[in-house]
Amino acid sequence: MSKRTYPLEALLAWAKVAELGGVGKAAQALGISQPAVSARLRRLAEAAGGPLFVRTPTGLRPTATGTRLLPLARALVRLHEAARGGEIRVRIAASQTAAAYHLPPRLARAMGPRFELHPTNSREALRRVREGEAELAVVEGPPPLDAGDLVLHPFGHDELVLVVPPGHPLAGRRVDPGALADTPLLVREPGSGTREVVEAALAARGVRPPVRAVVAGLLPLKEAVKAGLGPAFLPRVAVRSELRAGTLVRVHLLRFRLTRPLTLAQPSYADEATRALASALLVS
Repeated sequence: MSKRTYPLEALLAWAKVAELGGVGKAAQALGISQPAVSARLRRLAEAAGGPLFVRTPTGLRPTATGTRLLPLARALVRLHEAARGGEIRVRIAASQTAAAYHLPPRLARAMGPRFELHPTNSREALRRVREGEAELAVVEGPPPLDAGDLVLHPFGHDELVLVVPPGHPLAGRRVDPGALADTPLLVREPGSGTREVVEAALAARGVRPPVRAVVAGLLPLKEAVKAGLGPAFLPRVAVRSELRAGTLVRVHLLRFRLTRPLTLAQPSYADEATRALASALLVS
């Protein structure tokens, strides 16, 4: 794909069609005729070697070829808008722990380009960068093995601790991880870096605790534990004030310290503003 040449105007048209969901809407946004947009899409499809989309009852659906071109097309839209005097904002998709606790002080020191910070889970953050919906991702857990066109920068670690409300039978105790085999836990949603790291670490010890409930989001999970719905593993940085105040109590697991790396990911074709912000965030 890297050896092929794609018409710039055709890539811009494809980005608009994918964003707005139709050729007519894209034509109106670009200020050109609908046949002109269709002609540009045909040229891009010819250069790419396959159709960009198929029509379904619910609208246009990108093909594998169209999906592959979307990150490049969206990056060019950003550069095109900047060249026309628009303001570039770097969109950061970050795991909820990173967005709430690790990134704010780094962003305050960075003083770089304007940004948008979008909390999500680690899997979704990587998807957004891969598909051109964000310029940077910050994720927890082992870096992805299938990085593709992403450039990965490990920059720190985070610790996970098991917490319960005061009065829970495990509160303040030192127990073997095997004791969790019969302890129903509250867990984060699939795609969460917290959940993936915890499950992998416990499975390595042969421990697979039953799931009491799935709670999507860092703050809702913390509040569910405080309300007495069950124990959960949470980032230590997210429960420091609760541990000091005694509204949550740590369960000490013997010979079991759970840490996970923090990784910043950016596309290999990142623009200057994105590279500048990434470099600033990596300074501790």
